[in-house]
Amino acid sequence: SEDLRPFPVGHPSFSHTQLPARDAVAHGNLQRSNRWPNCSFFTNWTSEADSLTWEVEVLTEGEYEVVVYYTGDSATIGTELAVSFRGEHTGASILEAHTPPLRGMEHDRIPRGESYVKEFAPLALGSLFLSKGPGPLTLTTPKLASNQGPDIRRVMLWRKN
Repeated sequence: SEDLRPFPVGHPSFSHTQLPARDAVAHGNLQRSNRWPNCSFFTNWTSEADSLTWEVEVLTEGEYEVVVYYTGDSATIGTELAVSFRGEHTGASILEAHTPPLRGMEHDRIPRGESYVKEFAPLALGSLFLSKGPGPLTLTTPKLASNQGPDIRRVMLWRKN
């Protein structure tokens, strides 16, 4: 059965919340790096209409620092990433290429079915006010610098107050 519970954001016992790609819903052209979600990331960001969403429930209202973990070659420099929730949004542009290789296959005796991994770079998007309650948290590219956007591994939300 499908689990429709939202991700809790801002639990009083934790300073941050991780929203991994494995739990996002892709819209548009986005594709998972593998059909199995563990350790997967999203790739094939080819349109400004593409997006990722996570159903969340904010438990503690307040300001959150938003960090997205990405990879991308020099063609992604200038691409803007933005996160929004209930009419509030924040964003930043990719200023550096980050193109690490996939790894893991060097330890395999036979090719694995699961996703290989790579190191993702953090991109601080700024501060976002999250009001208490449920709703979709959405990652978009309001400006795509080329026909190929970044790969995305996760979004981190750090409670500021």
